[in-house]
Amino acid sequence: MSELTAKDKTGILPKYFSRQLTAFDFTLDLLLRNNKAEVLADSRLTTINGRPANIKLVDIVPYILSSGGVGGQVQVQKEEVGIKLDVLPTVNTDGYITVKVEPEVSTIFEFIGPDANIPRVKKRASSSTIRVRDGESIIIGGLLSNDKKQTTYKFPLLHKLPYIGEKIFTSRGVIERKTDLVIQITPKIIEDAYTGIEKSKEVADYEKYVIDRQYPERNIQNSNPVNEVEPQFEEEGE
Repeated sequence: MSELTAKDKTGILPKYFSRQLTAFDFTLDLLLRNNKAEVLADSRLTTINGRPANIKLVDIVPYILSSGGVGGQVQVQKEEVGIKLDVLPTVNTDGYITVKVEPEVSTIFEFIGPDANIPRVKKRASSSTIRVRDGESIIIGGLLSNDKKQTTYKFPLLHKLPYIGEKIFTSRGVIERKTDLVIQITPKIIEDAYTGIEKSKEVADYEKYVIDRQYPERNIQNSNPVNEVEPQFEEEGE
C-alpha cells in the first residue's frame, strides 16, 4: 500500500482525489436527479486516534448444505452480502490525518448447486492509505461491477395459450448493468476540551483522597506520588 496523492489518468476526476470536489458534487447531484445514481449509505463514525472503525450494511443470506445419502447431515450456512468499510485514522503532529480505508462490496451473482440454492458471491475490495487535511474529503472509486440479470416478460393471459403462448407471447432476455461504486469520506478531528493527562491525574488524586479518608490509620506510601500537595475537594451537605 502506498500513500495516495493519486493523479487522475482519465482526466475525469480532479488532479487529487481529496481536492476540488465542487465538480464531483455537481456531477453526483445531477446523476441523482436523473435516477442514474443511488446513495447506498450515509453514515457517521467516531473513533479514537489510531483505533479502527467499521461500518457493515449487509444482508445475511442463509442456505442449506446437505451431505446427501440416507441420513445425511444438513447444515445451514450463512453468507453476508452488502457493503463493508474499515477505516483506520491516525492524526499526525502536523495536523494532517492519515486514513487507511478498506472498502468491500459483495453481491450475489447467481445460485449454483444441484438444487440451485447455493449463492455464488462476487466481491469487490480495495485498500488505500491517504493523507489529507482536517475536514478534507476523500473520493475512492474504481470498484466496478458488471452484472447480468435474466428477465422474462409474459403477456397477460395470452401467455397461457397452449402451444403458441410460450413462443409468441413470452419473451426472454438478459439485462446487463455496469456500476461503479464511489466512496466519499470526510475525516474530522474532534478535540477534547479536557486532555487525557489531566483526566488521569484528577482521577488518581481523587482515589487517593477517598482511600485516605476511609483508612486514616494507613500510611499510604507512593514512590512516585501523583501530587505532593493534598488535593482539596468540596463536600456537599446532606
